[in-house]
Parts: sequence; C-alpha cells; structure tokens
Amino acid sequence: METYFRIRYEFSKDEVHRRIREAVSRREAGYICVADGNVLTHVQHNPEYWRIVYDSMFAICDSGWVPLYLRLLYGIRREQYCGAQIFQDIVSSEQYRMAFLGTDDVTLQALREKISSWNPQVQDMLFMALPYREVDEFDYLAIAEKLNQKQIDIIWVALGAPKQEQFMNRLRPFLKQGVMLGVGAVFNFYSGRLKRAPQWLVSLKLEFAYRILTEPGKQIVRCKGIVKTLPLIFRIEKDRKLIAKLTRELQSLQSRHIEQDKAELITAFGQSPEQLDSLLESCESHPETHFTIITDDARFWQLPANVNIVPVASNQY
Repeated sequence: METYFRIRYEFSKDEVHRRIREAVSRREAGYICVADGNVLTHVQHNPEYWRIVYDSMFAICDSGWVPLYLRLLYGIRREQYCGAQIFQDIVSSEQYRMAFLGTDDVTLQALREKISSWNPQVQDMLFMALPYREVDEFDYLAIAEKLNQKQIDIIWVALGAPKQEQFMNRLRPFLKQGVMLGVGAVFNFYSGRLKRAPQWLVSLKLEFAYRILTEPGKQIVRCKGIVKTLPLIFRIEKDRKLIAKLTRELQSLQSRHIEQDKAELITAFGQSPEQLDSLLESCESHPETHFTIITDDARFWQLPANVNIVPVASNQY
C-alpha cells in the first residue's frame, strides 16, 4: 500500500483481488473504501471520517485526479480503479456469495436483472433495501444477522460517501465474516436509473460536469467542495514531498559526516546575493561543521565542500 493525500491506497488491481480472496478465505470481516473525489474531500476536512477511512483494509483509487497529481509530483504512474469497474469485475468472477445493500426495491430489482447476465448465481443472492435514515439509526445487529445467516463473502454497500463508510464501520463489529465495499452510485448506474458519463469525458477528468448536468441539485454542492479541495490536497502533498526530501538530505549528511563534530541547518529567504556570499564564506571558515542551507536563491552555486544548498520557494517552506 501507498499513502497519499491522507489515504492508504492499494493501486495494484492484482493485489486488491488477492487481498480480497485472502480475507474471504479466512472468513474475516472488514471494509474497503472506494476513494473518489468526494471521499478525498471529506477526509481532508473531517478527522472522524478520516479515521474511519484509515481503519479500512485499504482504499482503491476512484479519482482520476490522484494519478495525475502523482505523475506531476513524483513522476510515477498509478492507475485509477473505479467503483463501477471493480463491481463488474467481482460480480462477473462468479467466485463469491454476495449481498447488495442500499437504494430501494425498484432499483435493486432492476440491478438484479441487469447483472444476472454477468453471473446467473446473482438471482439467488441477497438484495436488501436500506431506508433513508441517519447513519446512527440503522439496526446494525438485525442487518448483520441476515448477512451472517447466509455466510456472505462480499457485501456491496451503496449509500454514498460519507454515509456508506460510516455505515460499514458501524456494521463491521456485528459481522462474522464478509468484505464490504462502498460503491456509491454504482447500483444506480447498472440498474439503468442513472447513465454514466461517456468515456471521453471520464478520460478528460470531466465526469463531475456530466454528473452536475444529470443531478444538479445533488451534485453542485458536492462538486463545489471537491473543486475547492483539489488545490489543497496538491499543496499538502507537495509539502509532504518537501519534508521527506529534507529528511533524506539530513540523514544523508549525518551518514557522510558522522565523524564531524556537528551539522547545521540554515534557512535563508529573501536575502541579497551579497549576504548569501558572506554566509558561504562564513561556513567555509568552519570546516568541522557541515551546513545545509535552505534558500529561495536560485543561482548556480560554487559551494564550499562543507555546504549543501536545498533550493525551495519561500511559500513552500
């Protein structure tokens, strides 16, 4: 797993499915978060919700912005694995006893008919509508008893974030087994109640615009929060990258200069070139100490042997 933007992601599809198979074979009870832009937003602003997401088995990446940011920040490639795709992959595999929790009876019946073409065994599986209520008002013991009686392997929960993650967290202690996955609007997509955005819009990271057009009352507020949060998570991760870089640099200095008396870290922002030249001369006159200077001066330096420069924009430090 890898942690970015305060979320523990499992990006490898093979590893996602391996861990699910392993949990099912051991009859473990747990939940997986499908982390889209809405989950990302709530994690940044709600410490209690962040704890719920962190306590999951792991999260899969259902946001196209996360892979883009990771390429920009770290030059690494990670794949999006959206809730609609993992739902289809697992249902079609015909490996598990499943239950489908959420929405209403009409939507669930349409969903059953649709996905039975992927997996005929679905016809005999449990479909349970969940009435609209606050997350603390569900009878978790009664719900768990129905699931435990049927020895369910995979439990799909479609309540939308943040409620579905809160629901799974509260249901888990009552379950004897079962891996829960919160899949938001997936039931509505595959039942035909909602139409998903065309793939070309998805690839352009504009699915939210399509959702606004199809569900304006619900999606405008939600997408407004996401759009406001996207720059925030980029800046937070950029700061985390900087701190990691400085930590590595200091560790490297300590290992290279372990026999020296000491090392010094100096910050020098907004100083004139003459002031920095004087600072370098002063450092050079103390060869027993190794200096790391963090500065916003972007000149090419001719450094004394005991000085290292870390160039940083002042608003990043």
